[in-house]
Amino acid sequence: MLKLKEVVDKQRDEIRAQGQEISSRTREVEALQEQLERFMKMNGDLRHKQSVAQAQVKSAVERKADLEADLKAREKEIERLSASLRELQQEGAQVTSL
Repeated sequence: MLKLKEVVDKQRDEIRAQGQEISSRTREVEALQEQLERFMKMNGDLRHKQSVAQAQVKSAVERKADLEADLKAREKEIERLSASLRELQQEGAQVTSL
């Protein structure tokens, strides 16, 4: 009977220890789940920021292309006006030499 009582006490202690282990593991799992949720939220925020940044980069690239095209058009206009001015100066020089 004494031996049976010792076995029962030992098993009770093991059950308590296992219950504490289960509680400890449950808390760890809950903490990991909370951490995972925070990481998922952070990941979502970062993805949103990345898409916004990509849209801004795309807009900036398009704006740059527009500005470069405008600059080339203005440079051509300046070249055309310079050529016209040279022609007029040559014509003016010919008229004054007469």
